Amino acid sequence: MSRNFKNIPELQFSRSAFLLRLIAITLLINLFVIGIAAWSLRHSWLDNHERTVVSTENISLVLEKYLSGTIAKVDLMLMDLKENAEAQLAGGRIDEQRLNKHMSHQLGLLPELDGVGLHDRRGNVLYGTGLPAGRQVNIADRDYFQVLRKAPKTGLVISPPVMGKISGKWVVIIARALEGPDGSFGGVVFGAFALDHFTALFSNIDVGRQGTIMLRDEKMRVIARSIGKDASWALVGRHDTAPELTELLKEGRSSGTYYATSPLDNINRITSFRKVDGYPIFVFVAKSKNEAFAQWREDAAKVVGVVTTFTCLSLFYAYQFFVRRIREKEAEAELRLHHHYLEDLVKERTSELESRNRELEASEGLLRSVFENICDGIVIHDSQGRIVHANEQWLKMLQITREEATNLTIADVSDDPPPQEELTKLWESVIAGDTRFFEWRTRRPHDGSVFDAEVFICPFTSRGRQLVMGSVRDITERKKVEQELSKHRDHLELLVMERTEELAKAVEETRRETEQRIGVVEELRRKDQLLIQQSRLAAMGEMMGNIAHQWRQPLNVLGLVIQELKLSYEVGIFDEELLSASVSKAMNVIEHMSQTIDDFRYLLDSDKRRVRFSVNDVVQRVISMVEPRSKIEIIAEKECMIDGMRNEYWQVLINIINNSNDAFCERNIQDPRITIHIESENDRCIVTISDNAGGIPDGIIEKVFDPYFTTKGPDKGTGIGLFMSKTIIEQSMKGTLTVRNTAEGAEFKIEV
Repeated sequence: MSRNFKNIPELQFSRSAFLLRLIAITLLINLFVIGIAAWSLRHSWLDNHERTVVSTENISLVLEKYLSGTIAKVDLMLMDLKENAEAQLAGGRIDEQRLNKHMSHQLGLLPELDGVGLHDRRGNVLYGTGLPAGRQVNIADRDYFQVLRKAPKTGLVISPPVMGKISGKWVVIIARALEGPDGSFGGVVFGAFALDHFTALFSNIDVGRQGTIMLRDEKMRVIARSIGKDASWALVGRHDTAPELTELLKEGRSSGTYYATSPLDNINRITSFRKVDGYPIFVFVAKSKNEAFAQWREDAAKVVGVVTTFTCLSLFYAYQFFVRRIREKEAEAELRLHHHYLEDLVKERTSELESRNRELEASEGLLRSVFENICDGIVIHDSQGRIVHANEQWLKMLQITREEATNLTIADVSDDPPPQEELTKLWESVIAGDTRFFEWRTRRPHDGSVFDAEVFICPFTSRGRQLVMGSVRDITERKKVEQELSKHRDHLELLVMERTEELAKAVEETRRETEQRIGVVEELRRKDQLLIQQSRLAAMGEMMGNIAHQWRQPLNVLGLVIQELKLSYEVGIFDEELLSASVSKAMNVIEHMSQTIDDFRYLLDSDKRRVRFSVNDVVQRVISMVEPRSKIEIIAEKECMIDGMRNEYWQVLINIINNSNDAFCERNIQDPRITIHIESENDRCIVTISDNAGGIPDGIIEKVFDPYFTTKGPDKGTGIGLFMSKTIIEQSMKGTLTVRNTAEGAEFKIEV
């Protein structure tokens, strides 16, 4: 073979065209890398920005909760001091030693406070902690004192930052007015927050060297401020605010995040603020944008360096690739001469294989069409009876899906099958080449119904695997026809004569029945309404019993709380902490009892209007009202909303759950369980209520919705509960109510 391949026209290629393509590809790759780097930097910047915002918001939230809790504790302490002082004033005099001792004790419980004291109506500090010996202190000029003196009923008052006349420190005063024995203004009890406490607290929080944490009052006056780890006292009392904050406050926002240059020090920051719940104080947490994005700028410089290095390397390797590719092209030209010969040979062989494959596919399609469309059911299984494959006809006979079939065995779909050893022996003999033809009693897995089938089994091989193939034909109808023909053949003539006489009588009876039914229809309609009302009254009576059961334990708890208070007083251990704990426990019990009444009123609402309501909410309320005679589990994938009469839907749920509870008691079930599954499917809400009480006997399951049908004694059931429930669901709410037995018990399904 000649090596002068450069003279062959089809093997020629343009070096210049290849070079242009290589340059274009290299350029596109570099542009792609640059784009990825730019996207990465942008994404990194957004992530850094989001972390900074989340950090400032979280810190402001934590500080807000801390301040709210601290002020609430101080308020409780002031109310205690107020009650103590007012009680002593009512007695005619104040025991100074006792009151000062009590104040010192309260101050020890609240390390956040710098001092506690009491002013008389003229503003003189008479009692408190840290009072200077021999020096009278008067605070009548303080704003908080003047506010409380003018309006003693104001409640809690928080002052702006002031220089303490007792401590000589910057403080914030929290105060309440005292009421004299005659109901007039009797003075003020107060607690002093030292701003040193806040700045020390803020300095322990890392917001960067240029970050700030600040407290402002509702007029935006600075209460306390720290920059990094240092306090800034020079700004206390200033009310300079950024325009961005002013706009947010005008909108009525109590929290938010904004970006602005601080008018206090001209540093650009990301700031989150939050109002302390219930008090006129705002918390501000800010981080410098320069510090927040410092690491990002370093990362950006590194990325630019990497991209530049990649660009240089890509150009170098592109040149190397160009040189190597030219050499490879020259070598490929010689190989192509051999390739053309081999290609022609492969095409010839490929054409032959494609022709054979088409023939095989046609044969396989014909067999599959016959398999799926034959009128008999076809099932294929292994020597252990595990189902491998089945056609649509067999699946329809068994009323199962293809996925369910692969999890079953022949024994699972057989009624009273022989032992597994006999079945295995039978199938192994068939796999060995034997065939069998017989009748077989087949059971549907879902509802347990049984039908007669005619079965022919033979061996079957699939991909080297030895299996058994069975052809199944439903002969139930044929059996019935044969039995009926045999039964009626001898009596046909006699029946004809009897029927003739009966028809004459039936015509006359039909006329009389038609007249009677006209009146019966109206009577039945009236009775249906009475049945619904009767069932509702029965449910109300049972609910009253449930409420009495649920109240019994809370009433016992309340009795124990009262006895505990009495015993504590008698043995001398009665104190404020015990009283507070006992009151809290009693209020929780009373709130629970009140909630029980609210639930009862909600469920027995007589409103007949159709409204949109949550099925999940109704189920939860019903369970809270039912006497806990079983474990009830709710499975709800999401909230399910329907239109209808809420109280009647509740009545249906009560009837079904009570039936399950009655079955548990009658059959003495050791571990009674009720499972309620709520789901939504095709704009319909499906509620399935199942139990493990053993189910409903097959002979009466079709009658459970009939009026006056009951298996209970006359003192335990009226037989109208399920009838009324079906009437409500199917007539009033245009839904369906059905029941079936499961492996453990009964299952009611409500679809609306």
